[in-house]
Amino acid sequence: TVEAADVYYLVDCVGSVGWVVEDRLAGPLGFQVEQLAITVSRGDSPYVTLLDETLMPLADPEPPFAGADVNACRPGNIVEVLRIQAADRDLDGIQEVYYRIECPLTNSFGQLMGKTKGWVTNFDLFGPARIKDTDDANVENRAIIPEGETEFLLELPTDGDVFEEMVTAGEARETVTCSEETPLLAQETRQIGNQIYYRFECTSTEGGLVNGWTDQSAFVGPLLYDPGVSALLSPASFPILTEELPESIREEADALAASLREVPDEEPEEETDDAAAESSAAGDEEETEAAQNVVYFNSPLYLTDNPGIPLDPNKLGEGETGNVVFQCLPNEIGPITEYAGIQSNDPDADTIYYLVSCRGCTPEQAELTYREEGVGNTKRVVVDSLCPGQTQGDDEADDGEESTFDPSSLPAETGWIGQSQLRGPLLFVPGDVTRYRDTSDTILAPDDREDVETPVTYVGIPATIEGAEFPGPNTNYNGRCLLDSEIQITGVLLRENETSSGYTVFYEISCLGEKSVREREPDEIYTITTYQEGVTQPITGLAVAEDLVPLVDLEQAPSAPEQ
Repeated sequence: TVEAADVYYLVDCVGSVGWVVEDRLAGPLGFQVEQLAITVSRGDSPYVTLLDETLMPLADPEPPFAGADVNACRPGNIVEVLRIQAADRDLDGIQEVYYRIECPLTNSFGQLMGKTKGWVTNFDLFGPARIKDTDDANVENRAIIPEGETEFLLELPTDGDVFEEMVTAGEARETVTCSEETPLLAQETRQIGNQIYYRFECTSTEGGLVNGWTDQSAFVGPLLYDPGVSALLSPASFPILTEELPESIREEADALAASLREVPDEEPEEETDDAAAESSAAGDEEETEAAQNVVYFNSPLYLTDNPGIPLDPNKLGEGETGNVVFQCLPNEIGPITEYAGIQSNDPDADTIYYLVSCRGCTPEQAELTYREEGVGNTKRVVVDSLCPGQTQGDDEADDGEESTFDPSSLPAETGWIGQSQLRGPLLFVPGDVTRYRDTSDTILAPDDREDVETPVTYVGIPATIEGAEFPGPNTNYNGRCLLDSEIQITGVLLRENETSSGYTVFYEISCLGEKSVREREPDEIYTITTYQEGVTQPITGLAVAEDLVPLVDLEQAPSAPEQ
């Protein structure tokens, strides 16, 4: 029963939305999963104590002698929050929040000895931090100067210890000016007081590379994409209450969402007079409240006339001017031609925007529709914004039906879109030609039949995204092609992770080869795969980028000598 003094919150828990009582929640959270933070030591300790799964220290934070502290996590490292959990470690009845991180391990000589994972608390982290300060891929430690900055300065000296002393003492520092034409590259991080400072390498306005420091309020990042690359445009999906929907679909969508929440009738249990009274009171209270049904909204992929947060055309007040000029189709491939950054007080808003081109329609032409998605207890109502001729499911990879919708029938437009709605960069786009790597796990056993003079090597062409990502002996292959066959890229698919912002890109491919035939022998459990030998035909399937040779490597490969 619902107690009068209880406070309830409507929460979204990995896709499941419902109400939870306050004492089942722990917090407040200082950080969210995938956010960055800088490690902090407690007191005068030079180490950060990591806890194991039982919340006991992983190692003695005070090594007995110098050079042996290979398990020491030190302050000043930028780390990513991997997981969050709550536990009552000191048994005082209060649930504390713990964060799972992976910290670089250095000995007392500053040498990197690897990384280890462990749990820490809010007291061991400071932030959030905006970007990483080192990155092997040279992507997530890049930042840019926001638009409107007339002059971007880095402070000297470059030596971190000297700079920290000067900031703490309030001493004046020399400056160098960075050019806005190239990204900033983060090299080092320092927490000084209540601020995080980054040491950047940039191109000076006077020419040449320079180094210097600035606090993280002065830049935006990370910059993930460069002009010239392509990315997939992917809409964000998030839960909203049906009362937030336009009147045109609100009532019907709410009724469908309510029907999915209904619990099948069960044998009623005998209840006492007190329980019956409480149940009746709770029912009366529910009837007086507005419906609190939840639907999932696939936000439109809006292009704006200038870099900035898109203003929903459906929510503009009288006399307000919008900035949205176009709505892209989902899963369009957008070539990037330019980037720009803006400052924002909203921590969830994009600060980096890209100029892209896509096919779609104007917001006035789009129509909101709703549909039922999922099976069993996972059913939910999804709301989409569709362009003329587009039907729900046209953007789904595995809806089981061939779509008659032709995206090329819609016009194309160029505009600005936020970084969070891009997935990439794509190593291949439809029309590219490549081949399989000779290290691919889809390589089949060599064909060494007696009638074959020279054994040849084939690759299996997976039929599903699961087979493409994790090929194995039971993978369903549509067919096989020679290892050195030309592989045509015909499309791009995306699978979002359910518990994080990560994703996997799959490429639809085609090659000339032999079609597979799966048969089951009488009284046998397993099927046997054979191939239509000698009959060459187009074989289609899916592949991941790791199995294909990048185009740049094909261009650099030496050409075969003429015979």
